[in-house]
Amino acid sequence: MTNKYRKKTNNTATDESINLDEFPRLLSIKEAASILRISYDTLVRWRKKGFPYIRSIQRGNRFFYTNDDLKTFLKNLYGSNPK
Repeated sequence: MTNKYRKKTNNTATDESINLDEFPRLLSIKEAASILRISYDTLVRWRKKGFPYIRSIQRGNRFFYTNDDLKTFLKNLYGSNPK
């Protein structure tokens, strides 16, 4: 099953979609921020504050995210059937 979410550009949805299954299992902060269409700094602040909750995995002093965690976050953000 392929999970697709619409890209947002300037707060307006476009016909392009994101296929999270195409990305590697562990994503860097930069990659995860790119998928979520937010800045690197925003994702770092969210992780430090714990809001919104996206589980991160720490390896040494680096943090990673999984496809499943991003899918869960996007489903919670857009609902079970994103438009």
